[in-house]
Amino acid sequence: MDFKKAYCHSYAYVGIHEEMINKVVMDVGSDTGILSIFCAQAGAKQVYAVDASDIAVQDNEVVKANNLADRVVVLHGRVEVGFSSEACRCLCSLNGVKNL
Repeated sequence: MDFKKAYCHSYAYVGIHEEMINKVVMDVGSDTGILSIFCAQAGAKQVYAVDASDIAVQDNEVVKANNLADRVVVLHGRVEVGFSSEACRCLCSLNGVKNL
């Protein structure tokens, strides 16, 4: 089994998938976008990957390379300034997932 399949398989039975299905998720401090991608693959309807640093430019490329640009929107800037979208129902971070 290659690395990509092994990685995805390791999360296949985690209940987190149920938390993501058809939800709008905001990944604050998205860094390289790995959690944003995971949320989209887990069934999130829409994911907003927000990062104030220049890594957001690379994050956008990672999202495109994974063919998820239709569900993951990368926002370069601070979440406190000018962010508005449909109501987010889930907040994602390295500490876990919080339903709002």
